[in-house]
Amino acid sequence: MTDRDRSLRHQQVIKDFLRLLEEKNINDWIKLWADNGVQEMPYSPSSFPTRIDGKAAIYRHYQGLPNAYSRMSFPDLTIYPMLDPNWLVAEYRGEIDIAATGKAYNNIYCALFHLRDAQIVLFREYFNPIILNDAFSDFSSLGSTFNLSK
Repeated sequence: MTDRDRSLRHQQVIKDFLRLLEEKNINDWIKLWADNGVQEMPYSPSSFPTRIDGKAAIYRHYQGLPNAYSRMSFPDLTIYPMLDPNWLVAEYRGEIDIAATGKAYNNIYCALFHLRDAQIVLFREYFNPIILNDAFSDFSSLGSTFNLSK
């Protein structure tokens, strides 16, 4: 497989990643992750994890997502391939409606993806934590939806 083919394959994984989140299909979404995959969110608010290690922990964290949001959309996706076809940067918007409150959570994201054999090894997501705080205002309401342990 050429580097270009590998990059295109990994770009499709990112598209599937966001599509499956929009569909709230966590069971298929988690299959995109390597067993030792890591999600990092360096600018998360203090009551939200900044790092989740391993596919099992990522699944535990996201398994309540389908009930937490009534709608999720990620428009304006732009993927920037890098010289190494296993690394990509993606920019996108999130338009999310919170089921419990009806509030909107709309943020802008920049994410660094490291993939190996079309599986996510690292997903480092940058977003505005103030918008996240404003949308949820009380993270305790997420306790039963997301595993917020650090």
